[in-house]
Amino acid sequence: MASVREARQIIGANIKQLRRVRGLTQAELARAVGLHKQQIYRVERGQSGKLETYDAIARALEVTFTDLLVPPQDLSATVSRDVADIEAEKFLQRLAGNEGARQLLEAAPHLTPSQLRALLAVAREFLRLVEPE
Repeated sequence: MASVREARQIIGANIKQLRRVRGLTQAELARAVGLHKQQIYRVERGQSGKLETYDAIARALEVTFTDLLVPPQDLSATVSRDVADIEAEKFLQRLAGNEGARQLLEAAPHLTPSQLRALLAVAREFLRLVEPE
């Protein structure tokens, strides 16, 4: 069983990881939950934190409080899926805004997984050429 200190360190590491994945600074997260940046720093280092603070941070990071209790290596798989989902959503939004790319993807429901991967690679290259970031 983890000690309170170990639990705080796990929670802090998870908060830091989730904050970074979501592209937030400590100051931005602090503003979102009504805290000072220094408090976020201490929470991420496992030095302090109340249950209410953890809960508010979890909500700001769009996870549950219990997600913060998961050992970091277990959370990494979830975070990786979240990042992939976010990137896919951004990619699909870019595709939806381009008529040529949208036409390419109309065939998607009729393709095998390998054909779909190839089509997505073509669509990515198409967007790279016509809409440089």
